[in-house]
Amino acid sequence: RSAFRAHSTSSSSHAALTASSMDDPAVQQVLQYHEGCKHHLDRYAPGPGRLDWSSQPDPFRRYEGAPLLHLPRAGLREEAAAAAGAHAGARRKHARQEVDDE
Repeated sequence: RSAFRAHSTSSSSHAALTASSMDDPAVQQVLQYHEGCKHHLDRYAPGPGRLDWSSQPDPFRRYEGAPLLHLPRAGLREEAAAAAGAHAGARRKHARQEVDDE
């Protein structure tokens, strides 16, 4: 039988353990670790104090056997600039029409 019972809503993490398991050194070690590294209302959990950039997850999914697609970056900027220019030209044309109509 497991040393853990159904999780209690009590604020004490010890409430979910049976009385006999509380004497187990391994359980004590787990509880000590849990209490020392969890978040609290008045502070965050302790961390390493820095980000380890070399172990960050890859932001892109890769699937074994699937081809890797390289997406163009420069084309997106050129299209956005062209669209912005066309929009500005349309605004100027519309403004000239309003002046001519007056």
